[in-house]
Parts: sequence; structure tokens; C-alpha cells
Amino acid sequence: MQSRSKVPILVDADIEHGLHQRFPEGTEVPPFMAIAASNRPENAYEVGKIVAKESRAVGIHWNFSPVVDVNNNPKNPIINVRSFSEDPSVVSSYATQYIMGLQDNGLLATAKHFPGHGALNGDTHIQLSKSQDDINLLMDFHIRQFKFFLERAPLIMVNHGWYTYFDSLELPASLSKNIITKLLKMKLNYKGLVIADSIRMNALSENYDEKLIVESFFEAGGDLLLDPYNSIECFHVLCSLYENDKITFDDKIKKILKFKDIYRYE
Repeated sequence: MQSRSKVPILVDADIEHGLHQRFPEGTEVPPFMAIAASNRPENAYEVGKIVAKESRAVGIHWNFSPVVDVNNNPKNPIINVRSFSEDPSVVSSYATQYIMGLQDNGLLATAKHFPGHGALNGDTHIQLSKSQDDINLLMDFHIRQFKFFLERAPLIMVNHGWYTYFDSLELPASLSKNIITKLLKMKLNYKGLVIADSIRMNALSENYDEKLIVESFFEAGGDLLLDPYNSIECFHVLCSLYENDKITFDDKIKKILKFKDIYRYE
């Protein structure tokens, strides 16, 4: 693929548990909660190093990991052992080491799922879930985590949950200008790329058509859209948004090309 493309391709993968999670070969590493149970943060670094070396060996540049959500809500069935801990300080310590292990060995990291999937009362793969936490609880237990990774992670993934504090109407975070632009980019001053979780997840796909998802995500300030059903149609929607001065691409393209330039040798 790289040899046939005029512009270098960035290859990504969602491999929280190592290359074996998506490929028949490779090392299958423990869930993040098991790593934290070792009480040795350096183990998270070693796991990140293993994942990075094996991923780069097959041509992957970007890992949609780690999960930096806090597992403090028993009504949330999906974060579970994917989180390092119910303690924000433990999550920060181990996730930092994991990211260093990835990026010291040439694999870009992603901090997910902003502004904290652990605050939601359900699984966004299945349905639109919500959080009714007030701003203090969100900042202390969930958004707080992402502050540690604003400079460390080149990509932050936004989830599809509804946070009632930020949006009174039933609007997923991934389509919310209040969350992506006003909170993440302006208040927290995040300068990296913002990606939405897969738009095929039921929280979005069962409530919005793809055209509206594309329009809403980019108008909200998003940079990269993951997993569309109809890539050609989405491309035309983007062109229309650009031609009608609803979005600009300069900043997004510069960030993406910077990473492509760094990793163009593989």
C-alpha cells in the first residue's frame, strides 16, 4: 500500500491488548487493570514497548490506545478492565508509562474516550448513554485525566455519550461543539488531533444518518472521522462543508502531514 501511494499513508489500529487482538500472531498483553494490579508502573512502559515494536514491524504507525477513563461507575459495563483503575492518580501514572512505551518506540498513542467514558451509564457500542454528573465530578474524576495527556498524546478520541452538563439536548460528545471546541480545544488548550470513536457504534448509527454525523462532527471542531460506511459520500459532504465556508482544513492537514512526514520511511 505504501509503495503504491503518492502520499504516505498513516496506518492505525485499535490494539489495546497488543497486536494479537487484531492479528493471528503477535503478543497478547493483559488488560490495563491487570497491568495496574502488578503495582509496578514500569510494567505499563514495557507493555507499550512490546506493542509498539510488533506494530511497527507490520507497518502500523498509530494505536487507538490507551484508555485513560476512570472505572468509577458500576453502571458502566464497557470500560471495566479496559481502565487501569477507579483511582484517577493510578490511571494517570500507568497511562503515562504506557504512552511513553509506545512513543519511545515509534508508535503514536491516542488518549480515549474524552471527556470520560467511565462517567456514562451504559455502553455506547449498543446505545446512546448519558452522564448526569455535575462539572465538579467530571473535572475531578474524568476530564482531569486528559489534562495529563494534552501534551503527551498526539490524538484524543471523543466518545458518543451524552453529558447533560454540557448539552441540555440529547447530543453525543462527538457531535458537540461545547465539548470538542469550547472545552477540549479552547478551555483545555489541546493542540493535537481530535478523532471520534467509530461512527458505526449504535449510539450514533441508530440515531443519525451518516451525512448528519459528518457535518455535525466537523462543525463541532473534530479533525478525523473513524469508520464511515460510505467513504465517497462522506468525502463529498466534506467538500460541500469546505466550499460553503463551514469548515477549514489548513490546520487539520498540517497536523496530519507532519506525522506522515515523520513516519514516511515505513
